[in-house]
Amino acid sequence: MQSRLPQPPQRKFCAAWLTLATLMIAVLTFAARAEEPESPSPVVTIGVVADNEPYTFFEGRNPAGFSIDVLREVASNSNLVFDFRAGSWPDIYAAFLRGDLDAIDGISWRPDRAEKVLFSEPYHYREIYLRISVLVFSPTT
Repeated sequence: MQSRLPQPPQRKFCAAWLTLATLMIAVLTFAARAEEPESPSPVVTIGVVADNEPYTFFEGRNPAGFSIDVLREVASNSNLVFDFRAGSWPDIYAAFLRGDLDAIDGISWRPDRAEKVLFSEPYHYREIYLRISVLVFSPTT
């Protein structure tokens, strides 16, 4: 059986000093953070087409729709604030190309656009089908 030997006084003093120093650093760090004002979240302006139901539309003055819901989810999971700017497609696209908007919603990829626009990965694919009914008439005899 081993006996516990008492620690030398300088080792107890060093342990106490280290504990006190760590505690003081923690308190000062917390106090400094409490005094720092929180930096505001960056605001990102996003152009949306005002009448593109069900993706983007307005209920009164509030943007709504599938794309708005997705963008709000992105904002809630990031440190960003989105400022939605609505208009017609030609106006929104022109404002985006001029640099008046940071991002644009609901834009389809095309080679000519890809020369000017950095596209994200799509979060939604929309397929459009055309159904044609053909009536076949047979001559009656």
